[in-house]
Amino acid sequence: MSEYARVRLIDRLVETAVRGRTCVVLGGPGMGKTTVARAAVEELALRGRRVGILELPEDEGDCNRLLDEAPEGPRILTGGLGLHRVLAKRVAPEGAVLQRFPLSPLPRLDLESWARRSGARIGREELLLAFEASGGHPLLFAAWLHTRRSLPAPEAIEKELMTAQSDLFRRIDRELLAAELAAPFAWLEEHGLSSVDELRRATRADKQTVDRLVMAGPVSRTQGERSEIQISCGLYRRWRAEAR
Repeated sequence: MSEYARVRLIDRLVETAVRGRTCVVLGGPGMGKTTVARAAVEELALRGRRVGILELPEDEGDCNRLLDEAPEGPRILTGGLGLHRVLAKRVAPEGAVLQRFPLSPLPRLDLESWARRSGARIGREELLLAFEASGGHPLLFAAWLHTRRSLPAPEAIEKELMTAQSDLFRRIDRELLAAELAAPFAWLEEHGLSSVDELRRATRADKQTVDRLVMAGPVSRTQGERSEIQISCGLYRRWRAEAR
């Protein structure tokens, strides 16, 4: 479903692969990396280009081993924060060009497009509630659209998702246990919406750490003159609060 909201990204993936580069789709739990990669491969097949998908595990050791053992040939790599860390340390083979495509939470306008293209009749007020609850997380927004078919009340939807998506929340928890992410995430929990510069000064987080924090799923970052960052996923904030 999230290919509805990632059309521009999929187009970029396809054009990059056509130029002979190896695409790397990176994202945290439920961020849609496999869906995006498959959509790109299907489009490439329509253009007469056969490209495979290599899905890398989260464990960095296994990730390194599979990258070393992977056969030659055009492919799209997919993986999580572990792959992002591995690529930051590896030296690319001579002549190889890797193009990274990190997935971040979706903005409200993309969710609106997704809902419209999927045939869901959802008003602006309900869309805003869905956006605040999911924070633009693709899997959570897809679950919201699915659940509203049988539970139209927003309060009932959120209650259902808190239970139904507990495995996803636990996977995100595990990602955020990494030492590099735990401190900046805790800082955001305490301070709320902040500038990226403030977060980096307070926690000494480098750019790659901030990138991984956003890829984990519940954190959104705006770009521009004043780049801001916050924990945007209301359901995950509630999950964390109830777990204490």
